[in-house]
Amino acid sequence: MSITDSIDTRLKSRWRGFISALEIAYICLLPFLGALAAFQLESDFIGWIMIGGWLLAVLNVYIHAPVILSGYGRSAPLLLVPLVRIVLLAGKQSWMEGSIWNFFLDETILEAGSLMIAFALMFLFGRGISGNTAWQDLGVGMVVIMVGLFLGSIGGFLMFYIEQLPNGLHPALILQAIALGIAVYYRLRLITGIRDGFIQPDAIFNKHFFVLLGVIFT
Repeated sequence: MSITDSIDTRLKSRWRGFISALEIAYICLLPFLGALAAFQLESDFIGWIMIGGWLLAVLNVYIHAPVILSGYGRSAPLLLVPLVRIVLLAGKQSWMEGSIWNFFLDETILEAGSLMIAFALMFLFGRGISGNTAWQDLGVGMVVIMVGLFLGSIGGFLMFYIEQLPNGLHPALILQAIALGIAVYYRLRLITGIRDGFIQPDAIFNKHFFVLLGVIFT
């Protein structure tokens, strides 16, 4: 490898690292930006968001951020997924004349909320490492509790979203549904990757603990 190629490789690596750091910071802050949006828009569901959203915020930092840091599944086509989502949301906001707070609400649901929905779907229909379903390993009661926790964590944000909807079915809501479908699909791939051992968020989190703290609080 020539000196020029080596420099080019290092520059690409640093650029990818910089983009990942920005994405991690944004992802970690989204639940708090969504909660701030509820305050700014004077939602009736602030209490639910503050009390129920803790699981969403914790799993968002503990699972989603390390996955981004690891680079798992960061192939060129998948890197376009956030871009597609943002384009869809930008079109939705322009059609509905929403504010930046509505945008943060949408992003919170799509980025962090989709993770909760994906976990709920895995508990309901997926299989664990042993090959058994959650119904077999945990029993009906525990599955209902876990699914309730996951959906309850995003429930306040969803009710806030419904609260902000215009009267009648707006065509832009189709964009929201498409974007949410894309996000949930990506999170299901993420969770199955963890289940199959392709990535270990806890090991990455422990290794880069101070990096993640620095990104979050910078």
